[in-house]
Amino acid sequence: MEDPTDEDFCRVDTNSENETRSELSSVDATGEDDEDAADSTPTPENLSAEEQKERLKWMAELLVSADAMRISSREVIGLRSMKREFREELGSKQGRMQQKSMTDFIGHKSKSTRALLKMSGATLLFAHGGGFCKQIWDPIIRRLKISPIVHQLATEFVTFDFPYHGTKRDESVAPKLHESNPTSLRVYHPAQDVLPSTTAEVQRQVQLLRENYDAKGERPALIGIGHSMGAGALWNAEVQDPGTFDGLILFEPVYGEDDPVVTDKVTSFLVGVTLQRKALWSSRQEAVQYFETLKNFKSWDRESLAAYLQGALIEDEAAGKTVLACHPHIEASLYCHKYLRFMDHELKRPKCSVRFHRGERSNMFFTPHFEHAVKLCPEIYSIGEPMKNCAHLMVLEDPESTTNEIVNDLVKTAPFRKDTPK
Repeated sequence: MEDPTDEDFCRVDTNSENETRSELSSVDATGEDDEDAADSTPTPENLSAEEQKERLKWMAELLVSADAMRISSREVIGLRSMKREFREELGSKQGRMQQKSMTDFIGHKSKSTRALLKMSGATLLFAHGGGFCKQIWDPIIRRLKISPIVHQLATEFVTFDFPYHGTKRDESVAPKLHESNPTSLRVYHPAQDVLPSTTAEVQRQVQLLRENYDAKGERPALIGIGHSMGAGALWNAEVQDPGTFDGLILFEPVYGEDDPVVTDKVTSFLVGVTLQRKALWSSRQEAVQYFETLKNFKSWDRESLAAYLQGALIEDEAAGKTVLACHPHIEASLYCHKYLRFMDHELKRPKCSVRFHRGERSNMFFTPHFEHAVKLCPEIYSIGEPMKNCAHLMVLEDPESTTNEIVNDLVKTAPFRKDTPK
């Protein structure tokens, strides 16, 4: 997608941990405290029944924290050993009573802590924008994989192609070009039914992940990260089925604008530019050269452009040519869709945090509509600072800054969040 007023663009798509570690660091693998700590550690006979109960609760809390933070196995083993020995010293009968108390204690923890106990890690589900492909996330995922934040727990990265894009190329239905108004071209094709089809694809991906979770008997946190069309699909999936995600990080979902003058102008611009794009080349090398020298793609990060071309270009064996997986006419039809909009009662439905990001130079982020969501539900929605020198295609222009924004959001989202309530 192109930013309507930017010639560089031509496409649219979408403290307490330290304390706990300090406590655990004094416990060795055998469960015995180090020499300095041993003198100050209360023994069972020196504690009242209530104090003994509270100490077991404290140990249980540390284990919960250790599991949530993936503290080293040596430290966890030591803590569990210490807890077991302490309980045994209380005597079998009293120990059983205290164990029941500890179980009850964990069982009545807050919802967020109980959720942490079920989450063995996190899955990041990436959704691309219109006209793109799953590979556009590769430069960002590469950076995320070397970020310390994702090393706190097992993290899975999942990408997919929306219908008519990348591996899901489908030209079985020919697009229909309407040229009644040369200055306001329109293209009609099943792909333009954007919201239902993209939301259904997100729901399908989530179902596949859930089936995998059920088979493994675990439930990682699911965090959706999307751009433009993909961001809107993730958001709509959460609104339609609250609790689908544990967090959403959305880069400029095309949302809210209801002024027909504005929407028609944007649609006409995007359709007109997209229809000018070449779609067939004699070789892949020729196609790559075309995009590398195309004026509207000069603002893209070179790694991002290469990643895009990896999935966007395919070999048409029948024609013996290199072609775009998503034909420009089909892509143009995407921009003839109805904008995503929510009523106030729908905006209140998500059960997870929803963070919006926008480009400093973008004219595709209709700020008042997002600010309304934040004002209505500040506990759900928030808007990041504009990404400098970026327009609507920030994820392709600046994968470094995009990654930084994602990391900054993850540290505030369970189970990555360090100060998750217990």
